[in-house]
Amino acid sequence: MIPEIERSLKMIEHHIEPTDIDVMYQVVKYAKEELDKRGQPFTPRLVAFLIYSNFLSAQINTYATTAFTLLKWIQHEHDDIGQHIQEEIQKMPPMGELTLEDLDSMKYIQACIYEVIRVLTYSQLLLRHAGRDILLSDGQYIPEGNLVATLWTHSNNLYADPTKFDPERQLPPREENKADPYRILPFGRGKNPCTGERYAKMQIKALLIAFSNMCKIEIMKESINFEATINRNQLSGVSRPTKPIYVKISKKDS
Repeated sequence: MIPEIERSLKMIEHHIEPTDIDVMYQVVKYAKEELDKRGQPFTPRLVAFLIYSNFLSAQINTYATTAFTLLKWIQHEHDDIGQHIQEEIQKMPPMGELTLEDLDSMKYIQACIYEVIRVLTYSQLLLRHAGRDILLSDGQYIPEGNLVATLWTHSNNLYADPTKFDPERQLPPREENKADPYRILPFGRGKNPCTGERYAKMQIKALLIAFSNMCKIEIMKESINFEATINRNQLSGVSRPTKPIYVKISKKDS
């Protein structure tokens, strides 16, 4: 990992942009910009530690989110949700020509990712520690040292029909996620949001494109009602099913 970080750092220092998707370059560029803002020294070892401690541990949730996004696509294959996903994928260039800008433009699939995290994360409160006094818009404040609890996921006060998988709530004109910057927190907010957000979304979008081009996936009869097997008592991360979900993968007709 260190040699790759040093390679990316040299590219940044010499103003050399990658010619294709280069995840390490993007990570190093982001880390350097953030450390420079804080006046902190950049070292390859520090960045390697951050990648290992944050990205690798977050991969478990990324895998779960990827699997559920794919399952939701299959589940809605014949309705508007599935049609919107397919149309967005069909607009993309071949895998070898994909750019970060192409992946960033996939707003509907991004909304599906946010909805998967919202619908399938069952914790009702998100807790944060106030590191300083926080002044609120109504003139009141939260004293330093207190825990701040934010309602999450399935609150009727925050979402229209909260148990429904509805990507449109994340998009104009509704944009429920923008009604309050701390209302919907799929990747966190504030000073320390998820550092792997863009990487995770890029992985999921690229995987959906690859699957669409290469194969057809069907949910097997015994797993049609897979949502009934999800552990709804789990309080951290995207909840997992208590039983295996069986899918059939077949080669796509050319």
